[in-house]
Amino acid sequence: ERPLNNIDQETTTAISMRNVYDQASENVLRLHPWSCARKRQQVSPITTRPSFGYANAFPIPSDCVRIISVGTKEWEVEGRYILANADVLELVYIWNSDREQEWDSALAEALTLHLTSEMCKTITGSSASGEVAAVKLREVIQQAKTINGMERPSQNISDGYVSELIWSRY
Repeated sequence: ERPLNNIDQETTTAISMRNVYDQASENVLRLHPWSCARKRQQVSPITTRPSFGYANAFPIPSDCVRIISVGTKEWEVEGRYILANADVLELVYIWNSDREQEWDSALAEALTLHLTSEMCKTITGSSASGEVAAVKLREVIQQAKTINGMERPSQNISDGYVSELIWSRY
């Protein structure tokens, strides 16, 4: 199939691509904590408290596709809320960024490969190229993890910190 230059065209390929694009881009954003799609936000709790287990419930922002950290040790997601024993969450998350021009090149390549693997059979009638794209996608994600690790300072464990797992043995 010829390259698709404009997703707004009224061709069969463009219509098929529009049908899967939003879900595919969200899936790829969830695959890795992409630095170019990170967002930070302080979140206040809602007035309705959980029945038990946690002190507060915090709404997950509508553009959040993956939570990276919440600024507290104990928390969990329940529906579209984060439950935690905190007064405010310092939420770091991956947001559903539709500004592709600001994406890292690896993220753009990952989305291209994901779309290729999803749409190959529909467009060409063969799944062979789609299977190759799926393998390449796994490689791109692994490379992105390596690069992200190099672009971040090492995280030191504080002197006073002792893992609960170590103490559970005694």
